[in-house]
Formats: sequence, C-alpha cells, structure tokens
Amino acid sequence: MLSPTTILLSLGLLHLGFLAIFLLYLSLANFKKNPESTSRRKNLSLAVLIPIRNEPPRILEKLAKSIRILRGNDVVTYVLDDSDEEYREVVDKYLMGNATIVRRDHARGYKPGALNNALKKVNEDVLVIIDADTVVGEDFINSIKKYIPSLSYIQAKTLPKGSGITYLAYLAYIVFRNNILLEGTAALGCPLVAGYGYAIKKDVIEEVGGWDEDILAEDIELSARLSGKGFRGTVPNNVYVYDESPLTLISLRHQQERWIVGTFQTAKKILFGDTKYGSLKKRFFWLTLSTLFTGLIDNVVIACTAILSWVLFSPPSTQIFILLSTFNNIILLVAFLPFINSLIRELGPKKAMLSLLYSTLLYNSLSLKSMFYLIKVFRGFKGVWKVTRQTRTSIREIVGTHMPQIMLFSAGLYASLISAPILAGWISGVLASSAIILSLEIGEWRKGASGLTYFHSPSTNLKLQKTG
Repeated sequence: MLSPTTILLSLGLLHLGFLAIFLLYLSLANFKKNPESTSRRKNLSLAVLIPIRNEPPRILEKLAKSIRILRGNDVVTYVLDDSDEEYREVVDKYLMGNATIVRRDHARGYKPGALNNALKKVNEDVLVIIDADTVVGEDFINSIKKYIPSLSYIQAKTLPKGSGITYLAYLAYIVFRNNILLEGTAALGCPLVAGYGYAIKKDVIEEVGGWDEDILAEDIELSARLSGKGFRGTVPNNVYVYDESPLTLISLRHQQERWIVGTFQTAKKILFGDTKYGSLKKRFFWLTLSTLFTGLIDNVVIACTAILSWVLFSPPSTQIFILLSTFNNIILLVAFLPFINSLIRELGPKKAMLSLLYSTLLYNSLSLKSMFYLIKVFRGFKGVWKVTRQTRTSIREIVGTHMPQIMLFSAGLYASLISAPILAGWISGVLASSAIILSLEIGEWRKGASGLTYFHSPSTNLKLQKTG
C-alpha cells in the first residue's frame, strides 16, 4: 500500500506529466500544415485599433511614427484613448491628425471595453489590434491582406526589444509562446490570440460577442470562443510585430502575475461556461492550455510532501519519484527542442542559457502565489485594471511576495534533508530561485525603479501589475 506522502508526490508528478504531454502534443502539431489563403475576397478594408491610457511622450512619439507607416498601407487608424483628462492634451499633441482619436466618458472595461466601444463605431471589414508600444511593418499588413480573405483571423508572432536581465527573461516567455503555443494552436487551425498583433474580421468578433471585459486575459478567452464557434485562423511564417519588454524585473513579475490570474479566470469560465466554447473536446483543449500555470503549484506539492514525510515519519517512494521525474524530463526536453533552438538562433548559446535561467528563476518564485491565485479566482476574485505607469512598488510588496514562499521552502528543505533526501535538490532549486529574485528586486527598488502599473481588487489589499 502506498504511503500518503507517495500518493501526494505521485499526484504532483502525474499532473506535471500530463502538462508535459500536452506541450509535446502542441510541439508535434507544428509539423502539420497551417491553413492556406485562397483569397475569395480581396478588397477588404482594414481598421487599426490602438488602445492607450496615460502613455508617456516617449511611447506616443514612437506610436506616431508607427501610425504614419500604417497610413501608407491603405488602412484607417483609430487611437482608443482612455487617458485621464490631464493626459489628453499630450495625446493630441503627438497623435492628432495622424489618426482618429476615439474617447469615452467612462473607461468601463479598460482595454477590452475600449475595443468593444470601437466595435460599435468603425465600419471597416477587418480590425487590426496593436498596443501603444507595438511596432509593425509592411509585411504584417501584407500578410493580413493575403490570409484574411479566406480565414477569420490571423495572429503575428511577436518579439520584444530591450536589454538586460528583464529582457532576457521576457524573451524566453515570448519565444516559448511563438514556437509552442502560437505555432501549435495554428497548426490545429485555431491559433491562440496573443492580445496584440492580430487581425480579425469585424463580423466574426461581433458573432462571438466581442471582447470579455471581466477577466485579465481577454486574449486566450477570445481564442477559446473563436475555436468553439469553428472559426479558423493562422500564424504567418516569418511575420513579426515588435514591442518593448517590461522595464524592470518587478514589472515583469507583475505582468506574469496578471497572466496567471487571467488564465485561471479563463479556465474557470471554460469549466463552468456554456456551449459558446464548443464541444467537450475543444473545451478540454482550451481548459488544459489555460491551466498550464498550475504546473508551478507542483513545486509547492513537492515541498509539502517533504514536510509531510517529516511529520509522519514516512518518506515517499524513491523509485516512483525517479521513474516519474525521468519520464517528465524526457517529454519536456523533446517538447521544448523547437523553443530552445529558436532561442539559441535569436541570442546565441550563452545568452539563450541565461534567458532560460532568468525566466525559470522568476517562474519558480511564483509557485506559492500561483496556488494562492488559483484559490482566489475560483472563489470569485476579479482584478480591476489600474494603469499608473509612474507608480513605484514598495519594499513591503516585494518582501511580502517572496518571504512566504522562502519560509515554506526553507521548511521543506529542512524536512527533506531529514526524511526525504531525494526531494532536497528540487526544493533547494525553488528556494534559491525565490532568494535570487528577491535580492534582484530589492536591488531595483533601491535604485528607484519605476514604470510600474497595477490592478487592484476593491475587496482586498492585493495589488498586481497590468502591463501590455
């Protein structure tokens, strides 16, 4: 009979194995041929929608240049300005005359709300969604004109611009999204919508009900609804749009927290939603994709297994741990080969390894918080976007984020060294991740790192970043 610690350990490793197999499935799906354009209709009109809110002059100046490039490609550009009153004069200075500026009296629903409001006002056939810091080229517009006549939507790959630790960590996330999530879902005919750098037919977005204003990951939720309705799209090869990486490691962490919360909210909607998400098979697919971040919670399971083995004087089975861990690592290695290869091509071997290291450290440091957010979301937690680019974080927020996990994994490491040595390496790795990220964030705080944006819940003191 299996001990309680072996059962708990097995559940965590089996869950990781399931997610690894799903990622392998997406990776192998890349070998399928993406839908091709047959151009049944060539004269579709394009509207570029750019939601903005309180953007600094540096971003507005770059945006004005991008808009001028777009104007030369027979598109109509709309800037959806939800800026506060004192910012509107600055927006007008840079953008008036370059684009049609659309404003609302009440910024309900924030970015999804701004897009839904524009949906009622524009008359063009195709809507192109980009962010204020997105840089697009003629190849992006040309790919839309090529593919959109025969498809419902297209999603370009994205690449960030930046430098330093934050850029390297962020690039790993984006290349993973490009090579596993975007290409894998595109090969299945229903590419993931990445939130920007995509084009969708106006009648299609109207049919699925617009953008969801209640969650923080409206892009993945929209992807699930498009798939559920049978709409097909593609990710064109070698077509990219560019954006800026978050300025600081703190802001990147906040962004990742927003992604975690948003995907969990999407998972809840799919799990308890109606038939708008399609068949049971499609719902299972998008439910799995939107719960990938639950893999971080398995780090917590490992720490709790060690503590429980110490309390019960019952270590978990070493054979089961080795067997399941080896299986998971082999599957993940095969699934990640295209992603790692692309990262090396982009950065070179040395920087690619650093990119993987920094991204792994950051995600490991969010293991306990991911579990906290999963519980909060399924208890009804909703974040509200609040863009305050010049707000600085506090040392209390930084320490409050990382110390609970450091304490848990310190206890787990102590317990593992006494009763479950096989788990000590795993636990010490996660503990080191938290300690390193904590020290790096404190260093940023001491330098007065700014440019942070938050969302907050009116019913709690929880504050998170909303970027991008």
